[in-house]
Amino acid sequence: MSYPVEAPAEHWRSNRLAVRLAAVALGGVGLVILASRSVASSFEPSLLLGVAAPLIVCAVFVNRRWWVRLMAQLLGLAVVCIGVAVLADGRWQDGYRGLAEGAGQMLSTQWPTPRWPTVMVVLAAVTAVVIGLAAETAIHRRWRALPALPLLLGFVGFLALSSPDGPQWSAFLALLVAVFVLLLVGDVRQTIAPSRLLLTLAVLGATTVAVASTVAFSERADPRSSRSPDRRLDLVDLLAQSAAERRLPAPFELYSIRSSGLAEASLWRSAALDVYNGEEWSSSGELLPAGTAFAPDGPARNATVSVTLLAAAPAIVPVPGVVIQSAQVLEADQDRHIVRLVEQTRPATIELTVEPSSPVGPDDQIAVASGSPSDIENSFAAFAAGLVPTATTVTERVRGIAAKLTTTYRLDSRPSGPGTQQGLVDDFLRKTQQGTREQFLTGFVLLARSVGAEARVATGYEVTLTNGVGSISTSDARSWAEVLTTDGIWRPIDVVPTTAEPITDVPVEDGGGQAGLPDQPPPAAEAESSDEPVDSADEAAATPNSTVEDAVRILTRIGALAAAVIVLPMIVVALTILLIKRRRRVGLRSGDPARRVVTAWTLASDALVDAGAELRHSTTNAEVVTIGAQMRPHAEPSLRSLQVHADSSVFSAVAVDPDTAQRAVTELREIEAAITNSSTLRWRTRWWLSTRSLRRSTRSPLRDR
Repeated sequence: MSYPVEAPAEHWRSNRLAVRLAAVALGGVGLVILASRSVASSFEPSLLLGVAAPLIVCAVFVNRRWWVRLMAQLLGLAVVCIGVAVLADGRWQDGYRGLAEGAGQMLSTQWPTPRWPTVMVVLAAVTAVVIGLAAETAIHRRWRALPALPLLLGFVGFLALSSPDGPQWSAFLALLVAVFVLLLVGDVRQTIAPSRLLLTLAVLGATTVAVASTVAFSERADPRSSRSPDRRLDLVDLLAQSAAERRLPAPFELYSIRSSGLAEASLWRSAALDVYNGEEWSSSGELLPAGTAFAPDGPARNATVSVTLLAAAPAIVPVPGVVIQSAQVLEADQDRHIVRLVEQTRPATIELTVEPSSPVGPDDQIAVASGSPSDIENSFAAFAAGLVPTATTVTERVRGIAAKLTTTYRLDSRPSGPGTQQGLVDDFLRKTQQGTREQFLTGFVLLARSVGAEARVATGYEVTLTNGVGSISTSDARSWAEVLTTDGIWRPIDVVPTTAEPITDVPVEDGGGQAGLPDQPPPAAEAESSDEPVDSADEAAATPNSTVEDAVRILTRIGALAAAVIVLPMIVVALTILLIKRRRRVGLRSGDPARRVVTAWTLASDALVDAGAELRHSTTNAEVVTIGAQMRPHAEPSLRSLQVHADSSVFSAVAVDPDTAQRAVTELREIEAAITNSSTLRWRTRWWLSTRSLRRSTRSPLRDR
């Protein structure tokens, strides 16, 4: 590889290299602006580490060999990853985790991506790689605009992942100025005509505009927008699970809560079920990391709550209303049907700011929002109209249906399954007027939706706080109905009678189905993972070993990553060099004896070049022998004999016989053996992998004759 020929003082005295690196730095600032928009920040100063580190490495090691600069750049990349992870309020271990997981987290989250340390690490790492490539090409000043290529690729990539909030003028202008400077400032020995400069700028500008302006200067949708959700968030029937938890013979605690701003008794929702398929309820949507900001502050009174997930708790986080903000990163769907903790360690404490949701009271002045009923819900429209014949508005119909269910229907106190199949619910509403709590909720929501209201079923817990402190156990599990008011708030509504009674005269549905299903088995306790918290004494004893194991594991992974980044490319390069050299030896097996002799002589000169010989275009065959004899005296007899065969095959009119061709091949092998046998293993390896005979500037002149 060729390197700048100027001495360090001359390198910087002209200021040309400094200007080119400054142009790369300016382009890097534009990349940082775009990368910052990926996490909804106007500017992330910590990402500038990804710009500064590779530029400093290039400036310090500008006159060193390429592999020295490569090792320095890799070390700088490690420093960037660890530094950005720490500056982003993470741990140094997040530097490695970011390389392994950050890209997947970016592509699997909706914009804006949560400002996780791992995400910041991958943004800084990509920036560092782009700037490193641009700086490495910038120090070869004859290449002029080549450093702009990685900048352009990084610009387009970050632009695709950045914010959907309109034109990115600052980043675009920074890149444009950087490209212009790189085009203008090249090698001091080269000049560029103004017309050629303008033409190059025009072509480059047109290409940039064609690639990037369609998204850079437009209001665009979320570049990582999730698919339209039409899938279930839950893998089990959450309504049935809630009923099973409530009837467990031996209740156990799930959560510990603390709040001074909530009422003594309140409903904490764990899931909102809005999809009914005629058999059971489920939640629509797709769980994605939602970050820490969930909704803007409203005019209502907000409360701060602390929820601690105990060892037996599921990952779902119960909330007493609308989540405004979280101190920890959570997962949720777009409509916040379910809020789930990302981390799996227990116990885990979550700090939330919520807007409490109060139940609909009999005297509350509310307006229920309207919705569009499905085919299943439309089948109950006539029956719902008959229940409330005098109601004229959606709100009046909803209140009338709720009052009818709580006063004229009976709640079965027997332990039984939900019985939410459409046939059982239809019998409950039209015939028996007695059923389970789940049938009351399902019947109300279907009737409310049939008259045009927005309603759903919710599962969660009924919590009683004492002096702002309480706990949630399986016996607190509840389910209730909710309606959406016109102010956008889902509010619980009472639709189940307050008293229950055992009912024995339950008719049998046509087809043999009973109004109550068999008892549901209690949910299986989650298996404790290997990283469950241990007793304090055991934890104190295990901490040193765990730290050592973590360090060994991290070092092993870093070594594997370094091997993948460094060793594998070196193996590929070595195999490529050996393959090319092997292909050059094809002529030794030619059926033409003259070609075999010429090939042997050319390969002998290649061997001398790889060994360090300097052969010019004016060097004669006799001079090649002299240079080879000075380098390797043992090879002189074979060189002189092979030269005679080569001269006779080229300049003599007599045809070369096969025996002469075979002797030429043998002499070539003797020359190569003389070169390698008198050297060390390290030198022989360098000779085998040398590219001097492959490069136009140093290869044998016989290749050009």
